[in-house]
Amino acid sequence: MQSQAHENNLRLLEQGLALLENLDKAAYSVKSPLGASVGSHIRHIVDFYQCFLRDVASLQFDYDCRARDAVVEQDLDVAVRRLKAILDSFGAATFDPQAECLCKTEASQPPEFARSTIQRELQHLHAHTVHHFALISYILTAYGISIPNGFGIAPSTLAYLQEESLAG
Repeated sequence: MQSQAHENNLRLLEQGLALLENLDKAAYSVKSPLGASVGSHIRHIVDFYQCFLRDVASLQFDYDCRARDAVVEQDLDVAVRRLKAILDSFGAATFDPQAECLCKTEASQPPEFARSTIQRELQHLHAHTVHHFALISYILTAYGISIPNGFGIAPSTLAYLQEESLAG
């Protein structure tokens, strides 16, 4: 049985895949005023999930050691295939959410590792992905491309907005 955090990540990845499957190649490559494209954000998300899947067996995570594959960033079809592969691997995997692990602190030299749990790493992946989905939604919206309701909005914010609409 998968934890709620595991399930939440799966739903989020499915949301991202659905967006990509309804996006054209030009929209995937369009850049924000700061230079990042939808593709660069998707590549970054893919990198983090690949790191998690690579490192979960050792219980020692290093999210700095990423593939940074430019092809994922530039080619929508490749990005869709990678996201599907992650969904397959992530969906088939089972994790002990209470298992203790170590996580390398960002760009620390010499490398330093902080104590964590699989549950916390799953929560981190979820929050990180929502954050990048929000950036993607800003890019697409700025170019007049519609996005699904709720895309890039944290679940707690969606719940708050739902409560507010029921109260008013």
